[in-house]
Amino acid sequence: MDVGLTGGQFENFFPCYLVTNQALVIQRVGRSITKFLPDLLPGDRLDKWFIFDRPVATPDPVALVRDQTSIQIRSIDGRLHLSGCVVEQNFGFLFCLSHSPGRAATWSELGLTVDDFSLADQSLAISTAISLQKTLNAELQETIENLRTARDAAMAASRAKSAFLSVMSHEIRTPLNGILGMTQVMIRETSDEQTLSRLDIVRQSGEGLLSILNDLLDLSRIEAGKMALEAIPFDMYELLSGAHSAFVSLAGNKGLSMRLDIEAIRGRYIGDSTRIRQIVTNLLSNAIKFTESGSVEVSAHCIEGGLEIAVADTGIGIDPDKFSEIFGEFRQADTSINRGFGGTGLGLSIARDLAALMGGTISVESRRGEGSRFTVRLAIARVNDREAEIDHGEDAPPEPVSLSTLRVLAAEDNEVNQLVLRKILEQFGVTLTVVMNGREAVDAWASKPWDVILMDIQMPVMSGVEATRLIRKQEALTQRRSTPIIALTANTMTHQLPEYENAGFSGVVAKPIQVGLLMQALLDTIATLETGTRA
Repeated sequence: MDVGLTGGQFENFFPCYLVTNQALVIQRVGRSITKFLPDLLPGDRLDKWFIFDRPVATPDPVALVRDQTSIQIRSIDGRLHLSGCVVEQNFGFLFCLSHSPGRAATWSELGLTVDDFSLADQSLAISTAISLQKTLNAELQETIENLRTARDAAMAASRAKSAFLSVMSHEIRTPLNGILGMTQVMIRETSDEQTLSRLDIVRQSGEGLLSILNDLLDLSRIEAGKMALEAIPFDMYELLSGAHSAFVSLAGNKGLSMRLDIEAIRGRYIGDSTRIRQIVTNLLSNAIKFTESGSVEVSAHCIEGGLEIAVADTGIGIDPDKFSEIFGEFRQADTSINRGFGGTGLGLSIARDLAALMGGTISVESRRGEGSRFTVRLAIARVNDREAEIDHGEDAPPEPVSLSTLRVLAAEDNEVNQLVLRKILEQFGVTLTVVMNGREAVDAWASKPWDVILMDIQMPVMSGVEATRLIRKQEALTQRRSTPIIALTANTMTHQLPEYENAGFSGVVAKPIQVGLLMQALLDTIATLETGTRA
């Protein structure tokens, strides 16, 4: 319907209006707009003077009329903020506008008068505001629904990723247990140097694959926020010197000198020694990998509020513009690095994230061809020297222990793992009794006493967790002495460990089996048994 108003009536009803043609060339201008933009003349294009905030792009006026779209425009100089709608008339497209309420604080400064806000103008502003509010509410609800959908999809993807990593971890660790376990057995049984050298290659390759798997699992834990840190006393000097010593042989093979400057940090600290060692080991591994001649140095000193550890090398160096990239996941300085040196590109990413979890940082100083220096700063507390003193004066020297008298039951369904476990324990004089699943483990436990049970987790008929819960329940009912049960499993992701503890396991030894860790678990069992006997 055309607006049938003439002269002053039109201005009274629409003091803040514009009339354009379909090309948005201005035909007429209301007095309230002319008041502030006196240079605006008919024949000017609308976008010479105004910017559309809603819709965000300069629209087609025909579409605005057809869709009854509310509009918001502002003058390019920022003085006028207008809202309203568009009506098609026989003389053109009529922009019925009102000064935006959002500019109320500046109305008096702009010099607006009653003539700029007629009753029709106010009514239009109210209806436009209501229309905009409805539009904004609808968009808000749509945004909330989209965010909810995205959140649910992300959570589902995270659960699927965790399930995938859990399954793949188990499936990869199981054959690795056979490879590394039997390699350790053969190394202990062999004296021929050539055979030992070949077995050492097999061992190193298997441990390299295990290291990649562990890096992937660590990355998953960190991303999921499930990386738990310990806070226990440890000797920082021993930690750093031990990490350094582990690479001396590898550095020697390349003709590199290894330096150590850590006297300044002698003492005990509170923190997660395992994760600190992991950070330093990652940095040392990279330093030796990327250094063909010269030296690698580990240094450390105390700083305000913590500790600073640095690993420096004389290797290939890094271009400064690549610093941000090297700490990304699966990233290296350039693709030639992977071709020439290998690696997954996870080590520095994990080291950075671990340092951040401990309230610290990692930084790098380097130039191409001039070596690199990685500096770790950790917010870690030093234990008071008196607290660190341990008096061993009353302790008797440790007596030699024998494992040959231990009565050990193992529940393991995989025949290769059974063979590996038998061979490892035979070398220490332990005779092993093996059953195929958790149900048989419970029956064997009920039939006779055992000093320790080595329990796999994922087994047919009855899992290791179910078997352990049942044994603990029967022990409580019959008041039978608690038998140490050690989980011997490839399922060692962070979210799985609390389940083992809640089920009643005494400890966990991960597959692939490391002989030293398994033996330490058995020695701890002997100590527990002897303590119980003395009590």
